[in-house]
Amino acid sequence: MIIGSNSGTGLSTAKSFAVKGYLVYGCVRSAEVGETLKKDFINNSLTITPVICDVTSTDSVNAAIEFVIKDGGKIDILVNNAGYGLVSSIEEETDEELELQYNVNVFGVFRTCRAVIPFVRQKESGMIINIGSLLGNMGLPLFSYYNSNKYAVEGITDSLRYELNPFGIKVHTIAPGLL
Repeated sequence: MIIGSNSGTGLSTAKSFAVKGYLVYGCVRSAEVGETLKKDFINNSLTITPVICDVTSTDSVNAAIEFVIKDGGKIDILVNNAGYGLVSSIEEETDEELELQYNVNVFGVFRTCRAVIPFVRQKESGMIINIGSLLGNMGLPLFSYYNSNKYAVEGITDSLRYELNPFGIKVHTIAPGLL
C-alpha cells in the first residue's frame, strides 16, 4: 500500500513494486487520478489497484484500509509518501498553510500508521516505510516548515521502530536528498 502514488517518488515506487510482482494498492486523492494511474500501469503491462485516500481525513484513511482488506488484499508494506513542500520565510506564511502542511506531512503519517498497525501486528510481520528527507536532519533557510515536518517524520519512525520491533514489524525512513 503506497500512500501518494499519483506522481514523483510514490509513482516510481508503485511501478518498482509492480515490476517485482507485488500486488500494489496505490493511494490517490481522487477517482480521476486513480483511473489515470490505472491506465498508465496497464499501458506499461503492470497492475495496480487505485485506492482513494486523503491522509487529512481519518475516515478516508480507514475507508482505504477497509477497501484493501475487503478486496482480499493484505498489507505487508505501507509506504507513507504523501506530502509536499512549503518554501517560504516563517513570517510570510499563514496559520492555514502551516496547519495544512502538518496535516498532510505529519498527521497523515500518524493516521495511516495507526490504521495499518493492527493488521501487521496481527500477522506479526510487515514493514512501514516513511518517506522523509535529507532536510529532516538539517535546517536550511526558507525551509523551516518543511524541515520541521521531516524532523517529525524521523521522530515518528524512530519511536515506532522500537514499539513495533517486538511484533516483527520493521519501520524505516527513506530520506532522499536534494534534487
